[in-house]
Amino acid sequence: MKTLNVLILSAASLLTSCGNPDVSLDESDYAPKLVVEGYLFPGTAPSNIRITRNFRLNKPIPVENLVLQDATVRLTRVADGRSELLVFNPEALAFSYPGTDWVVGFDETWRIDVTATVDGKALSTSSETTTPKAGFRLNPDQSVVGAIRYNEKNPDGSYKAFKLDFRTSEGIDLYAASIVALDADIRNYIFSPVNRYVEVQEKDSSDVKETLNSLKYQSVFTVTPLSATDHQELNIDWFGCAFYGRYRVIFYAMEKNAKSFYLTHQDVQDQDGNFVEPKMALTGDGIGVFGSALADTVFLEVLRP
Repeated sequence: MKTLNVLILSAASLLTSCGNPDVSLDESDYAPKLVVEGYLFPGTAPSNIRITRNFRLNKPIPVENLVLQDATVRLTRVADGRSELLVFNPEALAFSYPGTDWVVGFDETWRIDVTATVDGKALSTSSETTTPKAGFRLNPDQSVVGAIRYNEKNPDGSYKAFKLDFRTSEGIDLYAASIVALDADIRNYIFSPVNRYVEVQEKDSSDVKETLNSLKYQSVFTVTPLSATDHQELNIDWFGCAFYGRYRVIFYAMEKNAKSFYLTHQDVQDQDGNFVEPKMALTGDGIGVFGSALADTVFLEVLRP
């Protein structure tokens, strides 16, 4: 199952004066919200749509009822009006269509409607996404994948690097790669002076252990002209590879909802210190993302020198 690796930070709306990054919270700063994390992928049945709730920043996180398994989640394919209730999967902690007879297609508009009760309040939200058109795919013959030895050089003396050569989809200009180090471990970490891109001169094993999770998950993206077709490139430089070993790379072509959230979900404070929200195409009481994408997967390996 292909999903984007997205961290949603659910919180109350924050008020601050211009230029002052300090935030003072009280009970009035919190309002219950439905947190939606869902993506549709053409060629698959709707699945893995997570519905959770937000929480107060100055209170313990309500882990026991964070996942809204009793929510009503309805998907509608706009073109033919077919509408189905999704079913909660307790193992995946997500909602999915239970059959195989309803598959997401290319260039289709889908609507999600979610209702649930949070803190005794009835909440609702909705959103629409139009899936990308067909066309996106990796060009394996022009890509540099497989195994590369760290610090290996080309015949011209330049350093070798991984490269994804791909064909675009009409109307899509953001292409992002989720990079996961499958063998992430302190024993496999690339320490200085070998690592040319990561500031590791003062790092030791304890430093790496503390940041292991953030080092394991990386992402890179490229923006292409909307008119582009064949032989666009996304380079995966060595700053995305902090470990020797295997990597799984899922490469996405993102429609506008997924694109906007991906580009803004971490930019929650402007230069003046004011807090801002990511771009979220949800109405009513919803925060998060409901989008769509095309995806392809490749595997890389970084060998020791």
